[in-house]
Formats: sequence, C-alpha cells, structure tokens
Amino acid sequence: MSTGTEPSVSRVELPRPKARTWLFVVGALVSGLCLWLAFRQVSFDEVRESLGDASWIWVLPALALTYLTLLLRAIRWRYLFVEHERVSTWESAKAVNVGLFFNNILPSRAGEVPRIFALGGRTGISKVEIGGTIVVERCLDLLTVATAALVALPFLPDDSWIRALGVVCAVIVAGFVVATIAVVLFRQRTRDLAFAILRRLPFVSDARAQGVTASLSRGVHIVANPRRLAQ
Repeated sequence: MSTGTEPSVSRVELPRPKARTWLFVVGALVSGLCLWLAFRQVSFDEVRESLGDASWIWVLPALALTYLTLLLRAIRWRYLFVEHERVSTWESAKAVNVGLFFNNILPSRAGEVPRIFALGGRTGISKVEIGGTIVVERCLDLLTVATAALVALPFLPDDSWIRALGVVCAVIVAGFVVATIAVVLFRQRTRDLAFAILRRLPFVSDARAQGVTASLSRGVHIVANPRRLAQ
C-alpha cells in the first residue's frame, strides 16, 4: 500500500574489504616506485661500510626523542581547536605523522594538506577550521624560534649577520604581538573583512562564504584568547 512518500534511495558505497585491497595495492606500488627512485644510484657496498661504522647505541635515544616530539606536537595541535575534546591525542598524532611523511617526500611543506584531510576524515571537523589551526601552529613555531634566537643573542659573536638576524627575529616577535592585539580588538571587523573578500569570489555564495568565515574564525580563535594561547 502506497504511503504517498518517495522511497529513500540508499547510497551505493564501495565494499570496505575491496576498498582496502585497492588502497593496499596502490600504496604498495607507490612505495615500490619511491624505493626504486631512492636506491637506484646507491652503492650498497658503501652503505654496508657506513652501517658497520655507525654508533648504534644512539638509535634508541633518537627513536625515543622522535616519538616524544611527535606526541608533544600532537598534544599542542589538539589544544588549538575550539572543541579540543573532539580530537583525541591518538587521532592528532596519526594526522601529524601523515603530514610529516608527506613533508619528507614533497616540496614546500605540502604535507600539511594531507594532514588536513587525514584529521578531517576521521573527526568530521571542517577542513577550513583544521587549516586555520595549522596556520596558527606554524606561526607559533616561527615565534618560538625567533624568541629563542633573541634570548641567545647576547651570547653569540658580535657579527653583522648575527645582528641582522636579531633584528629580523625582533620584527617577527613584535609583528606577532601586534597581530594578536589587533585580532583581539577588531575581531568582528576581521571576520567581516574575510566575509566580504570571500563573497566576491566567483562561484561562492553568501551562505558558503559565511560558513567558511565561521570555520576559519574557529580555526584561529586561540589568537584572540591570550590565556589559552599562553598555555
């Protein structure tokens, strides 16, 4: 008996076992190609000699520091999100690891893009919001390096290039402070400016521009929260 309603159309999905098989095959082919490119001009005799002369006792500390650094990066990135409880440390670490992998094989830190898709696919968080947190993360990295350089500056040789480097680091720190104050004071104006720019782009509706602006604002929200930023 008809109910007068249209029957629901179920979405056809690729069976998970078959999809995993294809992913494995493609991954194996890509890995094989990369290994061939990496080792095609390598002298294995020289590699054997180098391995024989290596100090293997340092392998364990190096691995421990590598995984500790990965864990700390994952924890820091997780707390850049507005709702950090939506991102577990494990999911954050896996996405960071994906980004580091692609950064090692692609130029210009292109691994940040796969990191966005890796975390977005597992958590459902907007990719624009994730991208905003990565921009903030990169700014924090730059700020940390610049601050450390300024702290070490009095203990470095009095050379012209070191003084120039100190000026550059001072400009970076001052610029970050000014930008943070500007965002705190003019947060709504900044959002309105971003919305105005996005809505002028071709094929971008007002609703889409509003959604992207909101997601981007959530991604960089920590800049307007000095207490959480200090943490």
